[in-house]
Amino acid sequence: MNAWLWIVWLAVGLICATICARVAAGKGRGPVGYAVLGFLVPLIGLIVVAVVPSRAVQQ
Repeated sequence: MNAWLWIVWLAVGLICATICARVAAGKGRGPVGYAVLGFLVPLIGLIVVAVVPSRAVQQ
């Protein structure tokens, strides 16, 4: 039973890290830092990457 919790936590962390990295790269931010944040604290990482503004210059 305990092994399943680790497997689920690892899967959720990897999925959230991938999502955070892709969104951050799309906003012109460094994807590695946001991927680490999304892996370690998935919910907070998703919220932060959703709220952070884009670095693209608006014309």
